[in-house]
Amino acid sequence: RMENRIIALVAEHLLNEQFRSKKQMANALGLQYRTLLNAFSGKCSSRCYEKVLNATLRYCVKNGIKLDSVIKEI
Repeated sequence: RMENRIIALVAEHLLNEQFRSKKQMANALGLQYRTLLNAFSGKCSSRCYEKVLNATLRYCVKNGIKLDSVIKEI
């Protein structure tokens, strides 16, 4: 699904820009490591993707991270 791909792109951008590892990212976002891995691999349920999106957007807003470049790619 396109929505899931968008969520994965946003999460990948955040990983590349802010974190050294997926484990560090999961901890910072308050997600289980397995949940984040599933989102990156495309093995996530809709509820899983929703958790990842909510955590990612919350983190970006809280830390003043802009997603303009990611949105342009979509």
